[in-house]
Amino acid sequence: MNYKKIYITLLAALFMGCSLNNIKKDSSSSNQTSQLKEYYIVKEGDTLSKISTITKVEVNTIKTLNSIESITYSDIGKTLYLKPEALNNKIKLKFNRELLLTATAYTSEAKQTDKTPFLAAWNNRIKPGMKIIAVSPDLIKKFGLTNGVVVKIKGLKGYYVVKDKMNSKFKKRIDIYMGLDKYRAIKWGKRRVALLW
Repeated sequence: MNYKKIYITLLAALFMGCSLNNIKKDSSSSNQTSQLKEYYIVKEGDTLSKISTITKVEVNTIKTLNSIESITYSDIGKTLYLKPEALNNKIKLKFNRELLLTATAYTSEAKQTDKTPFLAAWNNRIKPGMKIIAVSPDLIKKFGLTNGVVVKIKGLKGYYVVKDKMNSKFKKRIDIYMGLDKYRAIKWGKRRVALLW
């Protein structure tokens, strides 16, 4: 046992005016915060809305990623996935619906959006690297493709999340977010794709 190391740790704790218990609590809480980025452990008293508030992840996203409709007592201790990235190459989601539609691409360039290029619909903050799509309003009303719904675009890797909506003039259409890569967006152009959700 390294008594010198223990002695130095105690002195540091006393000097900083805190106990070793506080040091342990601080480190464990920072670990939990980093873990919340990709998953969440269900605790007693949790509900989907409560977990959504804590993790800043939409209820629809939590439902789809974890194939659940609500939180029950038997879910305590269960790991809930919060990001599609956490599932990629690990679990294959099962989708019940498929729709053939037009897919274009957009970026966060002011010319393509507005004065707030990193603020999407439903007050969502977006940034390059996110796998998200914008949907035409008719897809929200008719098919329930609203904020937080996880989807799969046939032919593309991984899963995408609905985070934005398009102008009402568009019908049966999605816009794939490509960050600041305008050349990639131009190359994508306009294609017909199958959307699964």
